[in-house]
Amino acid sequence: MAPTMFRSLLVDIGLSLSDIGWLLGIVGTIANMLGGIVAGLLIAPLGRKRSLIVFSSLWTLSMMIYLLPAFGVTNLPVLYLVACAAFLTIGMMTTATFTIMMDKSTLESPGTDYTVQSSVGLLGSIGAAAISGVIAGAIGYRGVFALSGAIALISVIIIAKVFDTDKSSAT
Repeated sequence: MAPTMFRSLLVDIGLSLSDIGWLLGIVGTIANMLGGIVAGLLIAPLGRKRSLIVFSSLWTLSMMIYLLPAFGVTNLPVLYLVACAAFLTIGMMTTATFTIMMDKSTLESPGTDYTVQSSVGLLGSIGAAAISGVIAGAIGYRGVFALSGAIALISVIIIAKVFDTDKSSAT
């Protein structure tokens, strides 16, 4: 929900389409790729579970940074900080998630297994994006960003308590 509403917030605070395209399309994409590279280097030494917890925790913190522009701190350096933090940490978290999804795919049908897992994640993202506008209408940007952070924090707690690793993957 938070990334979808961040785009809307950027429009509402008056950024031009070219500014938004540069911020999210270029700078954000570069930060996302760097996050994937960083995660790729750290997953083996940290282990899958620890990586997912650390990277998801960083993503949770980055969602709290979305509150800065929601509270009116809208100068360009802050907006770049927000975008870079969010995209960097989502790149890290998704790299860890995709690694674990590959680990959990069976040798008999790895393509199907991974596709089903990816599809479930994508459907969840689409659903969250679809309702984010309705929720923002009811509780505002600040509420959506705080709610997104709370949901992310609950997810980290669930990962820490429930997630298990196979003997074939690092803990």
